[in-house]
Amino acid sequence: MPNITTRNTTKKSARTATVTREPLAKLLARPEATVTQLTPKTTTPARRRMSPDDRVKILAEGNPHRPGTKDHAKFRKLTDGATVAEIRAAGIDAGYLREVARRGIIEIG
Repeated sequence: MPNITTRNTTKKSARTATVTREPLAKLLARPEATVTQLTPKTTTPARRRMSPDDRVKILAEGNPHRPGTKDHAKFRKLTDGATVAEIRAAGIDAGYLREVARRGIIEIG
């Protein structure tokens, strides 16, 4: 049985379609609906802000980006143990740092 969050019923007319939603109380009143079906299975952790004093630790051996790409050039500018402020002053944007940290290439902390 698929997870039940809301049940949409559509009333189609010649030009428009209107969607009505059943209230959550009605869904919970059904015998086949349980609380586990209505709760999300995973949660996204809160994103921690980078402090300018945070240090960057490079976890990858060598440059993981293809040679000749912009990301390859950005990764060459990273130095192990440098602060976020030093790396940002070198011209690397915070979005790139977050992305490579999410991919497990570097660790910020």
